[in-house]
Amino acid sequence: MRNKTMQRIISLKWWFLLTTCLMLPALACEPSQEYERAVLTGDNLSGLDFSFHNFSNFDFSGKNLQNVDFSYAQLDGANFSEADLTGAILDYADLAEANFTDAILDEKWALIIDLLTTSNGAGRDLQGYDLSRTRLWAADLSNANLQNANLLGATLSFTNLSNANLSGANLQEANFEGAHLLNTNFSNANLKDADFSTTDLTSAIVTPQQLRTAEFLCTRMPDGTIRNKKSYCMPPTPLP
Repeated sequence: MRNKTMQRIISLKWWFLLTTCLMLPALACEPSQEYERAVLTGDNLSGLDFSFHNFSNFDFSGKNLQNVDFSYAQLDGANFSEADLTGAILDYADLAEANFTDAILDEKWALIIDLLTTSNGAGRDLQGYDLSRTRLWAADLSNANLQNANLLGATLSFTNLSNANLSGANLQEANFEGAHLLNTNFSNANLKDADFSTTDLTSAIVTPQQLRTAEFLCTRMPDGTIRNKKSYCMPPTPLP
């Protein structure tokens, strides 16, 4: 519950920054002048805190980014080619279409970036891997083996987990909103405070006890009923 509280506090901080950005775009979201000067004039940015900042399409190529905090940062389209990201924190960062060619990465993030950029997660053996606090939005993990994997707080919205094996996995506070869960195996998985909004659980392998503390909105439960049904509930998003 402490992790859930902290996540909500962080979410409020993110919402505040986003609102500020919309109202005062010159003051928020874009890198501050201090950060921009550092990035443009120096190659050694190690240890800096870039969390919650917008570096979309920014050029970090060849730079020393060791131990930089990029948590919750917008990094979509950024260029990290040949950069050193050893020890960098990328928790919940948006890495869509970012370029990590020949970048130095810790094992965890090298795997995450591979899953996001190569779309080869389907059928992959990821048993026991640490995928916690990552954004795997719309990734294809169908038929993947995620047994005993750590997905604490992971964002799996609209991810294809059809026929995936998540037995014994830590899925506490994971977000499955809109995910495809056809025949997904959740046996003995930790689903405490997981979010199953707008998902279909009718064919998922899961027990009522596991779902006791999960969150639901327009969710089709294993027994076919709709939990927390609203007038705007729509059928689950079909697979592409």
